[in-house]
Amino acid sequence: MANVVPPPRPVRRLPVIKTVSATYGFVFGNLRWFVRAALVPYVMSTLLFALQVQIPAEESPGLALLLIALGLIPYTLFAVSWHRLALLGPAAAVPPIVPPWRPQHSRFLGFFILVTLIGYFVVLPLGILVGGLVMASVEEVPTLALVLLVPCVTIAMFYLTLRLSFVFPAISVDERYGLAESWRHTAGQGMRLLGAMTLAILPIALTIAALFLIFAGAPLETPPGLPAEVAAPGPSLAAAVVFQVLSAVLGYLLTAVMVSVMSFAFRACTGWVPAPRPSPPIRTGG
Repeated sequence: MANVVPPPRPVRRLPVIKTVSATYGFVFGNLRWFVRAALVPYVMSTLLFALQVQIPAEESPGLALLLIALGLIPYTLFAVSWHRLALLGPAAAVPPIVPPWRPQHSRFLGFFILVTLIGYFVVLPLGILVGGLVMASVEEVPTLALVLLVPCVTIAMFYLTLRLSFVFPAISVDERYGLAESWRHTAGQGMRLLGAMTLAILPIALTIAALFLIFAGAPLETPPGLPAEVAAPGPSLAAAVVFQVLSAVLGYLLTAVMVSVMSFAFRACTGWVPAPRPSPPIRTGG
């Protein structure tokens, strides 16, 4: 790191409201860079989504899984560009229009898969165990137990993932950094991270939910090829396409917000500053 020796623990408490405010100021103050960073990943995501729609998972589960895995590539390209912009600034890290795949992208993707697997394999078995114990002791209200358990497991997985996620901004700016360092630098900051991230994503998440409700109530059409009395009507194709386009744009905006929160939290808790850029050579006369 630019600090040479990373600190053994957080250098300060994460300021939750200040981090959220800085995140929204940064994202909406840099929309031209957002468009530049998201353009190619957005096109890739849209094409992959179109392929997923054409290939039902039940008919080709292997291919459907491959398409889901390929969906991590546009996310990685965008997230690395946005982490770099948030930490290094546009003077040093203008997002490329066509981002090349570099070793940092491979490390980012590898750690993303690893952190996701850790979340599933650590939290989900614990949730299943607790759920089984709850249901065994309160057999008359198993549905209530599940209703209470699912959000608890989700929050626990989110918390664990956040504690390990400082690795992503660090990798994006080419630092040698691992999960152990992330765990140390988020010690005592987990709930603050959770609060900052929740407050930051809530407005956009609610907007996506509202769009879903609006388009779910759009005019219905009967699928072609079947009599109206047999076929179950569904939302019109136009409504589905518009919803997909808008939700994809908002999805990338949501990603920019989440990435920004993590970048600013990483900088606040570790004291990270970019290494000084080399000065241009001094021209002498003669």
